Amino acid sequence: MALWSAVESLASDVWICAVNLRPDLFAARVLRDFSEALPEGMSSRSIPLGIAARYKFDLRRCIGDIIGKRIDFTNLDDIRKAYKSAFELDDEGTQLLQSEKLKHLVLIRNLIAHRNGVIDDQFKLKTKSAEEVGEELTITDEIAANFAVLVEKVGIHLLRIADDALAGAAQKAPLVLEG
Repeated sequence: MALWSAVESLASDVWICAVNLRPDLFAARVLRDFSEALPEGMSSRSIPLGIAARYKFDLRRCIGDIIGKRIDFTNLDDIRKAYKSAFELDDEGTQLLQSEKLKHLVLIRNLIAHRNGVIDDQFKLKTKSAEEVGEELTITDEIAANFAVLVEKVGIHLLRIADDALAGAAQKAPLVLEG
């Protein structure tokens, strides 16, 4: 559970922070790709006064927070879509976020969270687990260590993608921080 939570938290926090830093470069692309998930009344051209009021009418550094609330960072497809949309996710990042190992980690997380770790038909079918339906899932130290390495790799790659996008953005148009 903690390993998957690390992926969710890192993916969300890094994405939101980067979009908050350079909304002028990243937000327009994201708004286009996530327009169906925006709050009522919000579009690439307008933001409801209620949302603006929540941020004291200063939206310069919170567009990532606003849009990020509409992205499901618990879902691998949404994480991939968010990173691709904002930062032009590369092939390696796409492969990592679509890897069977990461999907397996999500299935394990869901099994623990929703079934107390007891294997059901759906888990057995999707993972081809050798354990029987009704048995408690066994996670060895080796399995946990392999997932930890995968999570570290995914995390480093997502950080690198956002960092590269910010660095490229800084070369095109330097970020000016206000006093």
